[in-house]
Formats: sequence, structure tokens, C-alpha cells
Amino acid sequence: MSPDDTLTTPVQSSLARLIGEWVGTTSTRFMPTDAFETCEVKASMRWVANGTFVLHEYDGRFNGEEAQGAAFYGIDPESGEGSAAWVDSFHSSAAPMLSKGQAAPGEILNVTTTYGDPAEPWGWQTVITEQGPDAIMIEAYNIPFGRERYVAIETKLRRASARA
Repeated sequence: MSPDDTLTTPVQSSLARLIGEWVGTTSTRFMPTDAFETCEVKASMRWVANGTFVLHEYDGRFNGEEAQGAAFYGIDPESGEGSAAWVDSFHSSAAPMLSKGQAAPGEILNVTTTYGDPAEPWGWQTVITEQGPDAIMIEAYNIPFGRERYVAIETKLRRASARA
């Protein structure tokens, strides 16, 4: 079965901006005092499950090693709540990170979850915004227990067809 990249529904209209082939950079760090490590990335986003979800697949490098990842993004048609399931070859354990949340005006998706010690959980927030007609930014924030969030991953993508 081939994907239908033109399939959209009114509920998924904000996610439709993500569909396509992308290139750009990802900057990653573990702690707020660490320097960012930046690498080039390629990403592909397409509708799956009859337009219910966007599948985001990407390739890059981290710590000198190849890294791959994937995420599903969706928006509940009843509540408008966004959801994401994310895995990658570097950050993830054997289970996907599952997140939910409501996007604010100007955001395509804004989802949050917790991980780690249940007594002192850390948070993880992913925010996707449009940066122009052919550019998006995906920011992932670490939220240490009892402290302010900080950018852990910043991905800046532009449509591969819009390369200058």
C-alpha cells in the first residue's frame, strides 16, 4: 500500500504543514550547561492510518554515531488534544516516549510527558512551530524535577524542494 501524502482532514489541517521531505540541522545537549552538538539531518513526514497520524522518520548523527528516529503525531478530533509517540536509536529505551497536550496559537503541536524516577520525575516537552512557508522548528525541552525547562534538542528543518 502506498501512502497518500495529499490526504488531509479538517482536524489534521495543522499537521498537514508537516507533510513532505525535509533537510536541516539538529542541535542536542544533555544538560543546560553543556554545549550543543549540531549535525545535519534528513527527515520525511507522511500521512499514515488514513490520515489519522503523521509519521516522522529522520536520520542524523550524535556523538559521531549514526542516529535514526521516528515519531507519530496526531490530533484527537473530539478534544483537539495532540499526541506523540517517539523513539530513536540514541535517546530512547526499549519503549516509545508517549506525550499529550494542547497546542497554543502559533504552534502546530505541543506535547509533554514525564520520565525517570516517579518520586522526582523529569518532564519532556516537544513543540513544533512553523518558521515560514517551507520551514519548521522542533524543540524538545528537558524539565528537571523542581527546576526550569531548557532546550535539549532543537531541530530546524526546511523543505528539501526549497533548498537555496
